[in-house]
Parts: sequence; structure tokens; C-alpha cells
Amino acid sequence: MSTVQNANGWSVQSSMPEGFVRQCCTEPKDDSAGFERLARSHDRTLVCRFVYDGQGYYYKEYFSMGLYKLMKDLFRGSWSRRMARVHCQLAKAGFVVAQVVAIGKKGWHRFAVTEEVSEREQIRQVFRGSNADERVSLMKQYGEMVGRLHRCGFSHGDLRWGNILVAQNGATYEFVLIDNERTKLYRHGIPLRLCIKNLVHTRFSGLAEEMATEEWNAFFDVYCRTFPRAKKHRWAVGMERKLKQRIVRGEKKVRRLEDETE
Repeated sequence: MSTVQNANGWSVQSSMPEGFVRQCCTEPKDDSAGFERLARSHDRTLVCRFVYDGQGYYYKEYFSMGLYKLMKDLFRGSWSRRMARVHCQLAKAGFVVAQVVAIGKKGWHRFAVTEEVSEREQIRQVFRGSNADERVSLMKQYGEMVGRLHRCGFSHGDLRWGNILVAQNGATYEFVLIDNERTKLYRHGIPLRLCIKNLVHTRFSGLAEEMATEEWNAFFDVYCRTFPRAKKHRWAVGMERKLKQRIVRGEKKVRRLEDETE
């Protein structure tokens, strides 16, 4: 991305055609402009899908940032620029990522556009449609990928199963990392607490899909062999404790919402 273009008050860095940039900067982003607003949108984030020249793209904009995010933007660069940088770092390290094709800014607003990855499914969908042996194979290969990610110094900001896409080629799986704006490269080695955080995300997502103990052990065994800094037995105990805490917090949240709706 080398060309800076201006459209509708936005300063956009992209090597895509001018028509693409104009579509990214269209307001409002609704059906009439060809944008499909996705469920991941909420009061601080807009996430849309649109099509340009037959190819799908995802548009993500943060339009309400707290003081902490504003300070990070000032000293570390905007989240969209950091996202584009970490995508390049991941690709250079040999990981498959969705290509960032445009980033834009207008005042304190920032957006990023990534290319839609075709012929891939979320890992949860592949897991659901697999038999017991295929699930074990899938989790072993996923454990190898996560272990390699940590060995290379990367901490994924949100390693839930919804953020991992998979393509299957026979007995081999290719994983694609998406939603990488909070992913960070630690050049002198990833802090171990962040490894545990990523593993808890994976375990929690797996429980939602009724992951069996055998399948989790297949993941964790390969992960520990791939990432030699892992403290296998100590981390297993710590993760179970953190997992129980998350489950209790989730139950309390559900009860609170039920009380509010009565």
C-alpha cells in the first residue's frame, strides 16, 4: 500500500483503484451503497462486507475510542496501521493471513479493509463436521500452528475459533489468521502470560463446541512440543483455574441479564 488518496474527507492509503477507494469512503454504509452490516458491529465498531469487481472485502471502522486507545494511536501509530504492519510480519513469518488492501483516517476515525478469503470455513464449522479421528488430526495441526505462532514471538489478540479459518486438503489443514488488529510481535520472545491467555481462548472456544478431553490433549501435546518454553503441567493446572473463573463470570453475566429482563 503506497498510494495516498483522498475521498469524502478520508485520507486513504491503498494501491487499489480509485473506484474502490471511493466505495470504501461512501456514507452511509448501508444496503443502498452495497454494504452488508455484520453482526460483529456494535456501538464502537462498524463491520461490513462489500463486493468490488467480483471480490469480497471486509470493512472495519472504530468510531468511538477511549483515552487509552487515543494515547496508543499517538505513540504507537493508529490501530489500522498497526494491523497492516502485523499482517506483513505474519506473512513474512510464513503464516497465512487475510490481505489488508486499504487503511484510512479522518480525524480520530480509522478504518481498515481486508480481502475476503474464499473457500475457507471457521475452524468451529470444520470441527463440527468432522468425525472423531478427523477432529484429533485437526487439533494436532492447529496445536502445531499455535505453537509456531508463539515460537515466532506473536501473541494473537483474540484467538477464539471464530478468528481462525481453515481449508482442508485431504488430511492436511491450512489455517488463516483473521482479526489481527490486536496481534503483536515480541522480537525478544512472547511473554508466557500471553501464551496462557491464547490457550485459554482456544480451550474456552473448544468447550462451546463440546471438545473432548482427548481432542484437547492432542492439541496441547503438539503445542508443547512445538513451543519448548511451554510449562506443560504447570500451565495445565493454571488454565483449568482460569477456565473455571471465565465460566463463573459468564454464568453471573447470564443471571444478571435475566434479572434485568424480568
